Amino acid sequence: MAKVLSYMQSFLTYGWKIGSVDLTSQVGLLRNVQITDQNWVQGTGLVPKQTNTSTAKVQTSLTYQDKTIDVATDFSQDFNWSDKVVGRLGVRLDKSSLNGDNTKLYAFPRASLAVNLANFDGLKDGFFSQLKPRIAFGRTGGVAPYGALFTALGAINYNGALGQVAPTTNGNSAIEPETAQELEFGLDLGFLKNRVTLEVSYYNKTVYDLLFAYPLSTSTGVTSIRRFPIGDISNKGFELGLSANIVKNAIANWSTSFQFWVNKSKLEKLGVPSQNAGVSFVDFGTLRLTEGVSPTAWWGRDAAGVFFNTGFDAQPKYQLTWVNRLHFAKNFDFSMTWHTSQGAYISSLTRELKDEGGTTFDWSQNVKDLNSPRIAGNTGGGVLNYLFDASYIRMRDVSLYYTIPNIAKSTNNKIGNIRIGVSAQNYITISDFLKNGYDPEASNFGNQPLGGSVDLAPFPSSKRIFGHIAFEF
Repeated sequence: MAKVLSYMQSFLTYGWKIGSVDLTSQVGLLRNVQITDQNWVQGTGLVPKQTNTSTAKVQTSLTYQDKTIDVATDFSQDFNWSDKVVGRLGVRLDKSSLNGDNTKLYAFPRASLAVNLANFDGLKDGFFSQLKPRIAFGRTGGVAPYGALFTALGAINYNGALGQVAPTTNGNSAIEPETAQELEFGLDLGFLKNRVTLEVSYYNKTVYDLLFAYPLSTSTGVTSIRRFPIGDISNKGFELGLSANIVKNAIANWSTSFQFWVNKSKLEKLGVPSQNAGVSFVDFGTLRLTEGVSPTAWWGRDAAGVFFNTGFDAQPKYQLTWVNRLHFAKNFDFSMTWHTSQGAYISSLTRELKDEGGTTFDWSQNVKDLNSPRIAGNTGGGVLNYLFDASYIRMRDVSLYYTIPNIAKSTNNKIGNIRIGVSAQNYITISDFLKNGYDPEASNFGNQPLGGSVDLAPFPSSKRIFGHIAFEF
């Protein structure tokens, strides 16, 4: 297999001033080329210890080749007035071989502005060490994957004669990039010479002409168009960051930070009929593209077979990360990170597998609610029996290091530093979901935006413990 990546960029920057305003003008050229040439051969029915696939009873081969070229020109203008007002204006012109018209330039503007009020006379050396409102706007493009532009014919051998057959999926020769536009407002606060900082941001991001597969009626002889601009999707949310250097003296230095964020998605416009999205298991939960509804909402059938919106969502209601770093006793460093995700629901096919084998944790329990659609000894009963709250609290990592003092002096500077320690990852997970699945974060279908929240007996996140020793010379 061969994969060639070539990325080149060249920028010309010019700095100048108008009075007390520093200005930086910049123009750049970018070119990205990716070439893949992959050949794969598999043989089955080999004699023991034989590795030559040409001697196999059955041989299977696959060849894949692609080449994409992206070219861009970037213009930007920065200005800075005494670190009181800082801003940028810019535009990027893109063209790509993955677009229907590979010579057409698409413009994506951007702009940002921040005003540090704490640097103005009257607010200097006051209660705030930083008081900075900010706003930013930007647009960027997303191209379709390779293969979405053309309709590829399939090869066939008919009575010894070579031929071509029509595919079941069509390309889109008029495809254009989808456009993501984001508007963000924020406020940065600093207290006690920035020993305590607070960052608050609100964003509104909309993807226009979202590229997605477009299923067609089977009577057309084609199942779908690989990529089609099906509609617009929005993401709105806010982020809150709080950091504090709680202890700072000769004995210890302890800093802690919290990151809290919320995101809500909505399919604002859909120009094609509603369709299931991602990995679709209707009896156990599926995501669906429906105008006016979150694209990560769970749909499915109830006990009577009626298809409905369950009201549950694969997207968390909120997430929070807590990071601590402590330096103490001159040579010890301790760090710990916790993360929690609350309110996301997962489709657990692991529970279905355990039901079929009679090994579900509640399989032999007495049934208190005889009207329950799912009672011990009976599988099925509707999608709600396989959607579970996957809220969790997890210790991402914890570590403790010790730096041996005076090692350079004792070794006549042959060794500059020796650091030893121990660390652990994913060692503690607290979640009720573990009764019905293996991991509230793991998914059989990757970390994709649509279709990733499916638990089908995936391999859970590994608990890992490491010992460390590092030498500096």
